Amino acid sequence: MEARRAVWSISMIVRNEDFEVLSGQSVHYDRKAESGNVTAMNFCAHCYGWLWNDAATPGIKVVRAGTLDNMDWAKPVANIWTDSKAAWVKIDQELVNFPKQAVERKPLFDAWTRNNKD
Repeated sequence: MEARRAVWSISMIVRNEDFEVLSGQSVHYDRKAESGNVTAMNFCAHCYGWLWNDAATPGIKVVRAGTLDNMDWAKPVANIWTDSKAAWVKIDQELVNFPKQAVERKPLFDAWTRNNKD
């Protein structure tokens, strides 16, 4: 069993200047990715729920959407790690899909922009 696996996990890219921790303490764990990059994974110091990653890409964080007070507006625009999905999961082919980690993030930014024009 691996703690990093989940059937679904909704994450969102946030610019560092738009990110703020409103309360509580966090702890972090450095994890080496398949790419060789080191990602700082940040967890709640009380319950150890996964909150965000300090991405290897400068200037951004990857925030777990489930940590938001209201995530109704955070509609998925892409899927990553589709090669390791559970056999019964159906992937929406209309979304941007990556078999593994999205190395190039521009397709994700473009998908977000297309889906949030209003």
